[in-house]
Amino acid sequence: MAECYLREKSFKKWPVLIAIVLIGIATQAAGQFSFLRADQKKKVTIVFAGDLTLGNELIPVIKELGADYPFDSVANIVRCADIAVANLESPLTVGGKAQKKKYTFSAPPSYIDGPIHAGFDLFTLANNHILDFGVDGLNSTIHTLGKARIPFCGAGM
Repeated sequence: MAECYLREKSFKKWPVLIAIVLIGIATQAAGQFSFLRADQKKKVTIVFAGDLTLGNELIPVIKELGADYPFDSVANIVRCADIAVANLESPLTVGGKAQKKKYTFSAPPSYIDGPIHAGFDLFTLANNHILDFGVDGLNSTIHTLGKARIPFCGAGM
């Protein structure tokens, strides 16, 4: 298990989250980046994860093993980051009408607990699946993230 050297309880995430949104974080690339904080000359570590799909074939796995299970092997890395960002590639909904396309993704809203417990701080929604269950699916996703107090970018009403 990796140790966290950079995590500070007093670190204010909002200015960095806003900066990330402004520079366009939906790169679809996974990686970990660090840069120096100007105020204290300490590193800030940012983890970017690519597409995060919580539905479809993963649903029976989560039902059996819990929402945290898919993140067991990466949660410590995600939690060690000052900021962790993922592209939420499936709407969080039990409603809405599936669009007519080859692949449609969705996951129950409660499944967001897994990536939140793993330490993700921000989700991007600008992707080709966020409207797989129409505006109702997007609305449910926005409501779920708002209720969990998790910021998002890339889609809205």
